[in-house]
Amino acid sequence: MKFSLGDMRGKIFDLCNVFPEYFVISVPLFNDVIRDELDEWLYVVKHSEVKKDFKSPYMKKVAKRLDILKMTPKEQIIYCAYMNKSFKERDYR
Repeated sequence: MKFSLGDMRGKIFDLCNVFPEYFVISVPLFNDVIRDELDEWLYVVKHSEVKKDFKSPYMKKVAKRLDILKMTPKEQIIYCAYMNKSFKERDYR
């Protein structure tokens, strides 16, 4: 049996192309074996760490953000003040 759905213009869609597919991922059960980009992301979520050999193009940004998140609240305030000052100085040039 095949189900389909149509819009007001008469276009027909198969239901398998309309409804999203969901996956449940148990991060604690991830075995730390890195085979592809998804494995890199699972490793980062599980360990809050980016390995140097990760190939995902976003990992450098993730590593920088993790460094900030790992700072103490006082260090974060100092860092944000420094960044704000740097942006203001750059804008005045």
